[in-house]
Amino acid sequence: MVIFVIKKGDYITRNSYGNDTVFLVLNIRGDTVYLKGVYARLYADSPIDDCVSVDKSTVEDDFRPCNFIDEIKKDFEKNKGLVSTDYFAFPYGVSCQNAQDYLKSSSVKLAFSYNQNRHMTRHDKQYLLPRYLMFSNMPFFLFKWWVE
Repeated sequence: MVIFVIKKGDYITRNSYGNDTVFLVLNIRGDTVYLKGVYARLYADSPIDDCVSVDKSTVEDDFRPCNFIDEIKKDFEKNKGLVSTDYFAFPYGVSCQNAQDYLKSSSVKLAFSYNQNRHMTRHDKQYLLPRYLMFSNMPFFLFKWWVE
């Protein structure tokens, strides 16, 4: 049996959530790991035995496993001629390289993932622009703060 040692600064996913979100380990206290979402604006804690280490090079190369590319293709085909496909927002804010390649081949101008606690800059990648999560009962002061 191989045992992985998780430490501060590592990238992990969580077994209990189907390993669907990549987190950065911020801190470890006892058997609890404190996490920050890498591609989603999310903070969490987790039992250490629920964490699975993720190869750092995979995360840093902006490559994420993509199980929704067929969905994107179907949506583009279904909506052809009905709505503009100049801009695209990734489902759940999660991008992957093959989805970016498909958007490029479909002449999409810009694509939006989730905000990584920052505003957009001229140096952002064309298909990984930050966006903000808005919800129906969001307090106006929070909306205003994000927009400003």
